[in-house]
Amino acid sequence: HDFELEVINIQDKGQERWKKKYTYWIPALHLDGQEIAKGRWDASTVLTALRQHKADLDAESSSK
Repeated sequence: HDFELEVINIQDKGQERWKKKYTYWIPALHLDGQEIAKGRWDASTVLTALRQHKADLDAESSSK
């Protein structure tokens, strides 16, 4: 699966929104703006989300 990973340190200046939301739930993982995991998660969680995302994109492109 191809994807771009952006790491955000919620302690950095300018990240107050993320710090407020995830102070007690790190690490958190978003995919295209959607939260897919927070707190404890593993590779299985990530792979499932990536597969579902790809299926959604494929369905969307085939319906056009």
